[in-house]
Amino acid sequence: MLETTSLAPQGKSNPFAHAFYVHTIANFKQSGDANATGASEQNHKFLIDTFLKYSNIEEKLLATFNLNFTDSALLMRAFTHSSYAHEAKVKVKSYERLEFYGDSVLGAFVTKNLFLNFENMNEGQLSKLRSALVNEESLSALSNFLGLSNFLIVGKGELDEEVNSGILCDLFESLLGAIAIDQGVDRADQYLNTLLSMYEKEVGEKFFCEKKLLDFDPKTKLQEETLARFKCLPEYRATKIEQEFKIELYVNEQYICELISHSKKNGTKEIAKKCLKDNLLDRL
Repeated sequence: MLETTSLAPQGKSNPFAHAFYVHTIANFKQSGDANATGASEQNHKFLIDTFLKYSNIEEKLLATFNLNFTDSALLMRAFTHSSYAHEAKVKVKSYERLEFYGDSVLGAFVTKNLFLNFENMNEGQLSKLRSALVNEESLSALSNFLGLSNFLIVGKGELDEEVNSGILCDLFESLLGAIAIDQGVDRADQYLNTLLSMYEKEVGEKFFCEKKLLDFDPKTKLQEETLARFKCLPEYRATKIEQEFKIELYVNEQYICELISHSKKNGTKEIAKKCLKDNLLDRL
């Protein structure tokens, strides 16, 4: 795991976000009209220099992937949340457009790898596997691995809020978009290949693997299995027991297994996964 992940409590805004906010907002208040002629350019340079100095992102993250940004403003933008952009007294762009572009770069990268490495899958199966690989859970995990929340720039109202999985995904895609624009899509693909290789060593499993289908959408997988083998749909029966639910699974009107869960939604997903993983349909 990269060293940056240990810099701040999981999910919380880090010390850098507080330091950057206080240092920059205080400077804007002292400088008066931050967007006056001449002041705007000076303040933008101040923001970039402050970001590089206080985040130390070049040493903590970029050096690991041999990334050297020619446009430091673009790098800072990749970590600028809209809450700060709206509050700053100088024109600052948020990461939202970079996130949009990064999403496309990531989609093309994943699609190409699936096409080249899963020759036995048709387009429908490839589409399902792509969804299993590129989603909020997987991207937020990669973002946490990189420690991207440690470089997040937010407004005052967000400083003490949880950095949720949605924002973590945004950061992953916006940084990727910034790399692609600054250094080209091929360089962005190299970065992704290096990152996934490091991540696979950390978690002990391949990123591109069919097992992700089972983890991502076991209910659909089980439904396909029961329709093919028994011409019926699986049945989930939920019984509330105090603050929990007992979930029972039936296939072809026969009891398969049960478990206890805090929610019906998670419980049905987990029991479908258990059924497939333990090959419980073979008992019928």
